[in-house]
Amino acid sequence: MIDYLSEAKIDLIYGHQAGQHKLFNSMIMIPDELSALMHEYDRALAATLTTFYDCMPYSQTRRVAKVNIEITHPQLSILAGDTTSHLLKTLPEGVWDQGLMSRTILIFADDKILQDDIFETNTTHSKDLAHDLNCIHALQGQFELRPDFRNAVNEWRKADCPPKPTHPRLQSYCARRWTHLCKLSIIAAVDRSDDLVVDKPHFDRALSWLLEAEHFMPYTFQVTSSTDSRAMEELVHFVGKMKEASEAQIVRFASERIPAGTIERVIKLMVGTRMIIVTKQDRYGMNYYRRGD
Repeated sequence: MIDYLSEAKIDLIYGHQAGQHKLFNSMIMIPDELSALMHEYDRALAATLTTFYDCMPYSQTRRVAKVNIEITHPQLSILAGDTTSHLLKTLPEGVWDQGLMSRTILIFADDKILQDDIFETNTTHSKDLAHDLNCIHALQGQFELRPDFRNAVNEWRKADCPPKPTHPRLQSYCARRWTHLCKLSIIAAVDRSDDLVVDKPHFDRALSWLLEAEHFMPYTFQVTSSTDSRAMEELVHFVGKMKEASEAQIVRFASERIPAGTIERVIKLMVGTRMIIVTKQDRYGMNYYRRGD
């Protein structure tokens, strides 16, 4: 990744005087899966990605491999897909309070796209979209901030950026929402015209995008990949299929899926949350259960 970014150099000429230029490195990565970039959590890679998000200088030197990379103005965008279960399994719990995830916008979707004919191949593409992308790619330079945009951003920050996400894992993310909003405002501006100007309508559009994404972000954390949760789902299905299951049947079923020492705790938790309900107790003190409402 570093090698490709190092090669992605752009020498921007600006101003009216000869010799005024700025060298920067800009790149976008679109891996099909996040695991292709990070198959397991890598602290060094995460720290590097935060540097690129902030467009801060980066250097890498290795004497053995004779590596000497200096990137003064780096910029890296990543658009990657992942499943919620893999995301929560790959990222340690403490990562949500650190820099990388506060610089990440999560777009949650569980839509299922159904085609009329799954064998039909769609080879058409929008010529207008291709034209616009080429124009956007050719844009270079610093944006002008109109007074109405400045006022809108400042007033929004003074009001503590309402409405803020309230999920516990998004508290660190909230600290950088205004940065996301500014970057989205630039996207809204170049989508409308080639003028490097950001004004109030771009702020409004960017805020609507951000709030829409944040509305669905908490759904990311509803899916858990823990062994206990998967076992409970299977137990609920098992009891529902049995109509009524004895404690002995449930223990035998659970012992094939979770450690023996956790079975009693899991059954107690399922009863407490009414995933399963005690229907009766026989003369030997054995409980019977049915699926909860």
